[in-house]
Amino acid sequence: MEKGVKVLKQNHAKEKFLILDGNSLTHRAYHAINSLTTSQGVPTNAVYGFTNMLLKLIEEEQPDYVGVAFDKGRITFRHEVYADYKGHRSATPEDLRPQFPLIKRVLKAMRIPVFELENYEADDLIGTLVHLAEEKGLQSTIISGDRDVLQLVSPVTHVLITRRGISVMEAYDVEQIAEKYGGLAPQQLIDIKALEGDASDNIPGVPSVGPKTAQKLIRQYASIERLLEHRAEIRGKLSGLLNEYSDQIHRSKWLATIVRDVPIQVNWKQCQYRGPNYQELIQAFRELEFRTLIKRITTAMPGSARTELEVPVETEARLEPELMEHDYWRITEEDDLEALVEEIETWRKQAQLAGETPVLALYVEATDPHPLRGEPLSLNLCWQNGRARQLLLPTDQELTGIKNRLSTQIKAWLEDAELLKVLHDAKSVWVLMHRAGYTIQGMVGDTLLEAYLTNPALAKLSLEDLSLQYLNQLILPAPDPVWEGCRRAEAV
Repeated sequence: MEKGVKVLKQNHAKEKFLILDGNSLTHRAYHAINSLTTSQGVPTNAVYGFTNMLLKLIEEEQPDYVGVAFDKGRITFRHEVYADYKGHRSATPEDLRPQFPLIKRVLKAMRIPVFELENYEADDLIGTLVHLAEEKGLQSTIISGDRDVLQLVSPVTHVLITRRGISVMEAYDVEQIAEKYGGLAPQQLIDIKALEGDASDNIPGVPSVGPKTAQKLIRQYASIERLLEHRAEIRGKLSGLLNEYSDQIHRSKWLATIVRDVPIQVNWKQCQYRGPNYQELIQAFRELEFRTLIKRITTAMPGSARTELEVPVETEARLEPELMEHDYWRITEEDDLEALVEEIETWRKQAQLAGETPVLALYVEATDPHPLRGEPLSLNLCWQNGRARQLLLPTDQELTGIKNRLSTQIKAWLEDAELLKVLHDAKSVWVLMHRAGYTIQGMVGDTLLEAYLTNPALAKLSLEDLSLQYLNQLILPAPDPVWEGCRRAEAV
């Protein structure tokens, strides 16, 4: 599995504990892999992606102990204090919901324990598990798509964050966090979030305080507690804001803090990884119709285990089609936006060095299809097959923190005449965005216009119709707005 450039220093004298954020990685797998079902219509794309990732992690990390933590319900102890915590998150897609029990069945067959507890999030269970692992003298590695777990990093606890889909990960240890966050310690990231807020968790921040201001304040005062004690030293508007929002700052830090004393019992013998129960795992894969995974594990399994199998292994099985990983997700954090800016710039430079002309595909979602009535909701951009990002377009009233940074970056990309762009129905999109204060320059293609010029007799020119006619691909309404917007950007 490809990881970040930095190689983490491992203490090979310690036994290794691998702990996975089940909910985060399941959602990542669901969005990374296009729709996949069994012949009976059972959705399995998240199960397939999660299982592939798990097998590769075990192969590469060679852990001594493994565990997976899941949320158990949407309501936690944090909601008792702040009812709107994570309140804006959409419901779990209908075709993802039934895949959680299937993933847990695969984990059972692999003899990997699952940890979940009412009233607590998976992050809290992970925090408790790594705390207990540190007491046991283990070296822990957390796998997640959620940067909240970075606060758990310590000299003996490292983190791998899924950066693109489920195949590329970025590694973090204490030194890497200090390098990325201007010398801050992992625990101080909680103070940063208390000041700037977190849109993904609906944790409010202090107005006008973005990442740079928050980091500067915490570097100077070490914590929000000390900052608030010395707020009289701070001049200008910020001093008044700290006074006005002091209670909220304390609450936001409490909301963002992962607890490390969840009342769970850990049987380390059960966590010890001894390999799967091949009989159960192959049976599960047969029912899920994961024929390539059957071939994968039977090829690697010990000869003694093979002779004990009661389930016949299909040697001439029809393999499931090769899946294309779709790397679709929404930018909600400063780090993700910075990574995207860097990636777009690298992509442009590499294309130019290769003598190619980089062209960005854009798709804008709006409240109304008519450009004079609607308001833009999101900008979806795609720069290569299977890779797209969604950026929500903030209103003037929302221009604080990450939303202000998003607005600024979107304007920079749209107004960059050298960043060439292709759209569907470019005239309508230009009018819509111009009314919202954005000017699009560098437009070199319009799929609607090109389709008409190619065949003026075409009766249907919608993106869905053109995708079916020219790409032989259906674009169907999706319960997930990120998938739907990014999928349309890729079709453009």
